[in-house]
Amino acid sequence: MEMPEQDRKTARAADAIVAAVEARIASGGLKDGAPLPAERALMEEFGASRTVVREAITALSNRGLIDARPRFRPVVRRIGYQSVIDATSPVIRRLLSEKDGVRNLYKTRVFVERLLVRDAALDADREDIRRLKEALARNADAIEDS
Repeated sequence: MEMPEQDRKTARAADAIVAAVEARIASGGLKDGAPLPAERALMEEFGASRTVVREAITALSNRGLIDARPRFRPVVRRIGYQSVIDATSPVIRRLLSEKDGVRNLYKTRVFVERLLVRDAALDADREDIRRLKEALARNADAIEDS
């Protein structure tokens, strides 16, 4: 089932707002606990409708980047352990409630770990690789010493 054209346009517009706000949070332009700009300000800045701005706010909230509650201006959340737990708990509960839930959770864990390794490898320099080799050697030496 294909998404209607208008929904695709809205999704792309919301994605642009999400990317911009996420970049501001990552750069420190929006600090932990700071209120998100008002919907009207976001509408003017991005030339977007209220619907698109609200869709972006929902996406930011789903990613754990902001805390959005009804009738309150959304605030930036510190990205850390608790925000990861809050964002992933519903997914983990859903995975575990399905048939083969533990297997699905394990596959998800492997998927995430591969992404982390990929990102680490892309950013690694020679010193990082040297330290990793040393750590792997220490691990290999400790295998018999359980």
